[in-house]
Amino acid sequence: MKPESKLVVVALEGCHGCGKTALCEEFEAQGYDILDEAFMDMPSYALHPQSLLMETSWVCSWFERVLRLAERVKPGRKQVFIADRSPFSAVLYSAKGHLLEPVIREQMKEVQDFARVQFYTVHVQVERELLWRRIIARLELEPERLRLNEHKREWMEETLAFYEGFNWDMTVANDERSVATIAGNISRLLRERDNTFEEVYKCTKPRATSPHSSSNSSALSTDSECESLEEDHHMHEEVEWNTKSGQPQKRSIIAFNNTPPQDAF
Repeated sequence: MKPESKLVVVALEGCHGCGKTALCEEFEAQGYDILDEAFMDMPSYALHPQSLLMETSWVCSWFERVLRLAERVKPGRKQVFIADRSPFSAVLYSAKGHLLEPVIREQMKEVQDFARVQFYTVHVQVERELLWRRIIARLELEPERLRLNEHKREWMEETLAFYEGFNWDMTVANDERSVATIAGNISRLLRERDNTFEEVYKCTKPRATSPHSSSNSSALSTDSECESLEEDHHMHEEVEWNTKSGQPQKRSIIAFNNTPPQDAF
């Protein structure tokens, strides 16, 4: 019988503008630890960050960091992280990303089988016209996103084609309902599917008021008997970038996550 996982990583995936960041903020307000788009940084080399080699390096580093987080979970304790994107983003945004999918799936299986880490990929799906309206509205507030080609409808369509045709663990609709409601739906699906997530959910308490809800009655925090405050501090410390090394840094797929893949580098 497979041992119960001690660490659950829930990776939110979806097209730019689908609401991943807002959902991460909601989960953070509920008390869950977040692996945001700054989770992994890569040194700057001569190769383009979307080259197959650099993306492969980023994917391996992503798993390495998760393994380090798993090692910090003390015996008898359990932990949940919500991640903004997963290594599967590299499949879309790297020019030869299709070569990475079977490798990533096998890496996930190894980590799940031998490190007691369970991964769940959640596709955040938004109806096309609603998604386009949200993208345009965000561009008015953040015009710098023009350089990421977010103003091009064809790029949105290409990205949606990938996400709709990919094999995700679960898909959740992000429609006109509140962010808190959508996060609640994701949480419910995970609780029904995973005992570790359910246990962490049950022993949580409020950390902060949700930015997307008028009430924090459902806001939860893992700062309880599931893990100590000291452990929580170390967990957050682990996912911070090391910006003091002085080495030039360039983000890999995470920083270029809305840029169409290049055919040549």
